[in-house]
Amino acid sequence: MAISFLDKLAVATTPPSFVSEGAFNYTSGDLTLAMPGSIQDQDLLIAIIATRNSPTPGNPTPVSDWGFASSIHADPGGASSSSVKAALHLYFHRYDGVTTPDNVFPDAGSFTMGKIVAFKDVTSIGTPSIWGTDTLRTSHTVSGVTTSGANKIVLATYALGNENLTPSAHAIANVTPVSTSHHENDIGGGANVGFTYGTLASAGASGDYTFTTAVSGRMSGIVLELT
Repeated sequence: MAISFLDKLAVATTPPSFVSEGAFNYTSGDLTLAMPGSIQDQDLLIAIIATRNSPTPGNPTPVSDWGFASSIHADPGGASSSSVKAALHLYFHRYDGVTTPDNVFPDAGSFTMGKIVAFKDVTSIGTPSIWGTDTLRTSHTVSGVTTSGANKIVLATYALGNENLTPSAHAIANVTPVSTSHHENDIGGGANVGFTYGTLASAGASGDYTFTTAVSGRMSGIVLELT
């Protein structure tokens, strides 16, 4: 019987922490993402990818290195035929210290963009909070998560389906952000992708992930705990 991705997670003795992030990339075809720097054996790699299409964005199809059983998707859904919808996709890989995973994600629509981020000392991934809307709006909220212990990482990621929609504010309630990353490109109608993360000092609710833009857009978001 095949060993699942989560069964391969190593037992860590220290709280999880951020390592680095690879370069952002975007394309109208197959998406190639750079590996983060300074990664070591057992680091957790997360590919954060946004896809834009009409009426429903497609899912990238990574090779088996990225474990489909552990992929997470958020989609705006709905009946709108807008060409500026973006879906959000997260894929996970445990680096073995030797073999670099395949970093080409086949074309999933008219526009695909993203990056790979790395964290160390992660033993498991908590149940994600997933949200998406087909309604044009300037304010979005993704429900928070409840952490399982002290000093766990809360990671919030998003995809926006409108071009040139730089967020005016986004934050996770009760969590002091350690790093925030945002990228946008207007090729083929435009899309945005990004993340923010921080640690929660004690076990408990992280609070909601709130996101504001100056211009209305359709958003997909995912919040999860790295423990």
